Amino acid sequence: MALKTVLKSPSVLGIFLGLAAFVLLAVRFSPNWVAFAQTAREAYAEAGSQADHAAIEKVVLSGFSERGLHVVRQARYLETTIDDPKHKIVRWRLLFPALGYFLHLPGWMTLGLAHVGCAVWLLALVLVARSHAQAPPRPPYEAACLALVAGASAPFFTSMGWLGYYDSWLVLALLAVGFAPARWIVVVACVAGPWIDERFVIGLPLALLVRWTLDEKRNLSLWAWVKAEAALPCIVVACYALVRLQLGGSGSSQTVREYFHQFVIAPRISASDRLLGAWAGLRFGWVLIGAAVVLTALAATRLSRLRAALLAFAIVVTGLAGLYTALDLSRSMALLTPVIPLGWILAARTAAWHRFHLAPLLAVSALLLPGQHVVGVVAMEVDNAWTPSRPLLTAQNNLGMMYSTGNGVPKDVAKEVRWFQRAAESGNPEAQNNLATKYALGDGVRQDSTEALRLYRLAAAKGDISAQYNLGVIYTEGKVVPKDGAEAARWYRKAADRGSAQAQNNLAALHVEGLGVPKDDAEAAKWYRRAAEQGFATAQVNLGALYARGGGVPKDLVEAFAWCLIGQAKGEKKAANLLAALEQRMTPQEIAAGRKRAQAIIDERKRPR
Repeated sequence: MALKTVLKSPSVLGIFLGLAAFVLLAVRFSPNWVAFAQTAREAYAEAGSQADHAAIEKVVLSGFSERGLHVVRQARYLETTIDDPKHKIVRWRLLFPALGYFLHLPGWMTLGLAHVGCAVWLLALVLVARSHAQAPPRPPYEAACLALVAGASAPFFTSMGWLGYYDSWLVLALLAVGFAPARWIVVVACVAGPWIDERFVIGLPLALLVRWTLDEKRNLSLWAWVKAEAALPCIVVACYALVRLQLGGSGSSQTVREYFHQFVIAPRISASDRLLGAWAGLRFGWVLIGAAVVLTALAATRLSRLRAALLAFAIVVTGLAGLYTALDLSRSMALLTPVIPLGWILAARTAAWHRFHLAPLLAVSALLLPGQHVVGVVAMEVDNAWTPSRPLLTAQNNLGMMYSTGNGVPKDVAKEVRWFQRAAESGNPEAQNNLATKYALGDGVRQDSTEALRLYRLAAAKGDISAQYNLGVIYTEGKVVPKDGAEAARWYRKAADRGSAQAQNNLAALHVEGLGVPKDDAEAAKWYRRAAEQGFATAQVNLGALYARGGGVPKDLVEAFAWCLIGQAKGEKKAANLLAALEQRMTPQEIAAGRKRAQAIIDERKRPR
């Protein structure tokens, strides 16, 4: 009976519901972070020295999340240099690195604070839903449904799945601005929020509008409410903005100009990609955002209609600001999350909400729909309970590569093969290709051409460029399978289309010889040129040979000499004989022109594209 009484306590029940939502969302959308922690422990246990540990940490965290590596380094030394242009912006997202530094937290605990933020955010959403529930009393599980709908969005995916990202605390700070009952909590959120992520500044006006919309009892005009409630938070954030602009670009961070050039001006992202990012960021939360605007507008008073108009305007402006100031398009929608519980509260007051059981319907739909990270033009599936974690497998493959190259640790074939096997067995195509090469050479494992071919095929079918190229070589040589020029060309073309210079060169060679493809010097010249322009020395000399005989291109000894000269400078040995033959056929003026042309080609390739 005592336990039953405790569970009926609003605070205890709220905690229970929030934690239950956290577990459901973690199992559905981020089940692999525990496996990652285990992998990291195993890898660190192999470190023979402090230098080995540092190298392993770099490889593991870079494979899973490069930002996690920078955050851990910041937590050890706040003044650490961040040279990576993709992550310089985090130099002044100091709150959690500073906590790790001053509290002497181990790296895993500093990174794990993002997971804590997810749980606290969900607990807060449950408490918001329960505190604003109106009579008649609603089933307690409905509050957990809000946590599931809001939680099944990019802030949760990112914080749970990408180490070093603290979006969960960003949305918690914005939620506090919109819903915290005490003004001092709002002020604390405004002090801390910008140092979690400067995007807090962009999201603050919308969060304040949500707070004004909920402040129905006092029925204050916007200006009166701003003076009473919003002035101090805005002053606090304005002080941050002044400090941040003054610090901008110092301490290995990016200036505002650099940031906008890299993430706003330079990227070419279509409107459809941005729309996909907007949808992926909030998913069914958009239903509640729409409900917030519509239901606010349907209220009878003129003030309510003003609130609805300002809310709609702020949603559009904030959303566009998020989408056009970042490449992480889905993450940028975190700025709109305070509107989700507002829509929930207003919708829960309608008869249709209860008649059609919309709360559990939205929650179940949010859990069933696969999640996506949308970064620029790339959409990546979020981890789930049914497929292995891509970042985890990348980290395992990277460990294998580290022991293969001896980069920071002693070379160790046994450890190299073991990590490749771990990742390959779970389906990582890069590891499958790497392990296939081990079987092909008998390096660290028994020599087994059949197993190598099987693994190459698995990796190639998943789009691994190196495996596609390697299959082309196998069919070209005819040692493991019957020689088949057509099949070799098919695999070379797959890799060539995706930019493999080696595959482009070999595909061109097939066209020169007419092996499995039509004999076509023009087609060969096209592929040789693509590889040559990437700096592949063999293709540069081969292209020069085509110019020397006029194969598929106009005969041009100067152009031939130039490409052969470039290839020789890159170390291609067969260039010497061809250059010697060309010099016998060329005048001194043509040779000088060839050298000049070679330098022009090199200069052209150095220019930014």
